Amino acid sequence: MKKPINADFFIDMFNIYSVKLLNTTIPIVRDNRNDAVAVSEIYDDGRVVVRYNSRQMGSLCKAELLACVFHEIRHIQQGILPYITEEQKVRQELDAEGYALQMLKEHYPDLINEYIKAFKLRLYKRNYKKKYPEHYKAFIQIIEYKKEA
Repeated sequence: MKKPINADFFIDMFNIYSVKLLNTTIPIVRDNRNDAVAVSEIYDDGRVVVRYNSRQMGSLCKAELLACVFHEIRHIQQGILPYITEEQKVRQELDAEGYALQMLKEHYPDLINEYIKAFKLRLYKRNYKKKYPEHYKAFIQIIEYKKEA
């Protein structure tokens, strides 16, 4: 089965930026069992793998895919520590999303407004708060994502 174009773009961009920002390549594996767009995992032996859901990526714009790349890279930079408390997860998600926004602003300023608009639609109109409560708590703290912004 052929990968969707969005998945190809995500993989290509993740490979480029993992070398630039992490000085290494990270294995990327399609895994449509998870309902997240992408997830970074670290194993007991220290290996890091990024799992992506090609179905979730299908409806995302280029800006959203790039933000996802930067978001997951930040989690890898953080060390992908297991979260012991909800507060830790909220802090990690806030940091990763803030990093993604900053990287988009620096490297793709022409896409930042498109990304913010698309992300706000997802955050406020798709039952996001109930499905991803820690992410929601983190993301609503970001000024660009406030309803009135």
